[in-house]
Amino acid sequence: WVSLNSKGGLHLGFYFDPPLPARLPSFVAAVPSSVPIPSSTSTSTSSPLPSEQQQQQQQQQQQQQQQQQQQQLTHQSSVIFVQTQLSPKIFLPIVSSDSETNIYVCAAGKPIDAVTFIAGQNSGACLNFIVKELFVDVRAIWVKIIGQAIGTNNGKKPKKIVKTSFNIVPEGVKLRLERGKHVFPFSFQIPPHCPSTFAYGSDGATYSLSVSADVVNLEDENFTKTVTVVNLNETPHGRVPRPVLQNVNKKSVTGKATSFSASMPKDFFLPLEDVELTVEAQNYGQKKIKRVNVQLLSKSNDSTATAIGPMKTLRFYNAIHPGQSGRSVVIYELPKTLHHTFSSPTTSAGLQYFLKVVLDIPSASDLEVQLPLSIVIPDPQVKPPVADEISHVSKVQPAQWTPHQVQMWLVHVVKLPQLAAATLAFDLKGSELVSLVSCTNPRGREACDILAQDKSLSDELYQRIDLLIHPREVKVQEVIKPQPQQLELFMINLGLGKYYSTLVEQEITWDVLPLLQDSDISALSKHWPIGPRVKFSHALKTMK
Repeated sequence: WVSLNSKGGLHLGFYFDPPLPARLPSFVAAVPSSVPIPSSTSTSTSSPLPSEQQQQQQQQQQQQQQQQQQQQLTHQSSVIFVQTQLSPKIFLPIVSSDSETNIYVCAAGKPIDAVTFIAGQNSGACLNFIVKELFVDVRAIWVKIIGQAIGTNNGKKPKKIVKTSFNIVPEGVKLRLERGKHVFPFSFQIPPHCPSTFAYGSDGATYSLSVSADVVNLEDENFTKTVTVVNLNETPHGRVPRPVLQNVNKKSVTGKATSFSASMPKDFFLPLEDVELTVEAQNYGQKKIKRVNVQLLSKSNDSTATAIGPMKTLRFYNAIHPGQSGRSVVIYELPKTLHHTFSSPTTSAGLQYFLKVVLDIPSASDLEVQLPLSIVIPDPQVKPPVADEISHVSKVQPAQWTPHQVQMWLVHVVKLPQLAAATLAFDLKGSELVSLVSCTNPRGREACDILAQDKSLSDELYQRIDLLIHPREVKVQEVIKPQPQQLELFMINLGLGKYYSTLVEQEITWDVLPLLQDSDISALSKHWPIGPRVKFSHALKTMK
């Protein structure tokens, strides 16, 4: 067969008669380049794939080669490398029609650029390779993780913070991937010394993950995304609270020193957090001291301090009278949009914050102190409260569900939580879930078996998806009450309609009614009240 792809490339395929032996159903074997491919004129039915013993030897060689590659990577540069580890490949024989890219990386059911990675902790990710052709051969799949510092670096290129690259396909091996979705799980760890992702002016730190797949006789597949890294030392989780205290003295006209001090219980805060200021003063003036003025200052690149927002006036709960000392607590709310405190990885520059606290002394010079503080990044390990995601799932078409919404449907709607982990491993989207029951995907049943690993559970999953896509329409038909029969009309006209069921139970029809004797009528109506019994008996005598 011959086909033309969207790039103008010509695909040439062959059908063999007799056909080639069946491939492995769940996983695609790595076919070394040394294995001969039978010619189209050959009529031999021998298998072109290696035997089980050869496959085991090849897998052992691949593992040894991967270990050697990992050892070589750690000695190629003085830059610290990311620690990486590969896991066995998994395969699902489905192809979603809406797949825009053939290769992408995800983590925890989300795109890689929507996940926050913590420096110093192991993080898992999955490389997804979607094959839309009958099969493709891949020479190499290189994954690169690079972190670099941006800033004034004497005209040089950005400084590399961390970098690594590893090949998922062992050297000298061609990986044959059949039509479907192939998932390559791997884990990595950003070194704990790496700073958090940020950009402030000319300074910053960025991280990226890129994938390049060398596909035989086809255009190479490439994928690049920026990733977010957070260092816990720049969050409340990695900081130890330290109190901050500053004081100042000034002599008054009487020769006595007016003292003023301001303190905070800790030295780091989140944006929009309340700062609890404890103010103490000794008043040797002639008037009461009632308030302090507070303003946030920022300082970067060895420049002068810049005010952030207007100065706020905070009143004391109890004023400090002349000749007395007093202590009061006031609350200052930080602005919502604040960049976290940092030191530039490339220069001595950075960003610092100070809280300017001014004691308002009437008819005298004010006293001022500046309290240093740090603005930290919210801890990504603390999950904020979320809205009702179950109701949100019901408002979205199943084909548009994200992998996370697919899991919500499995766990909370159809009550199949044991399948949530499997769909997460495959990063199963709503469009791929729908394709499992599509008539255009003859391997949908096989895919359900791979996901469920249990026949009964697989059948239930298939039926649930089928009901989701093709809901059974229950048509409420208008119930037309049949017209009353002659016997029923007779009882209704006598006002004895509720006793009609007694005649039905005794199988008395309209034809049998005139044949009833007095003994039959007595036996039939013995549980009736006297009035209905007399009325019924009189009507039968009239009929006769």
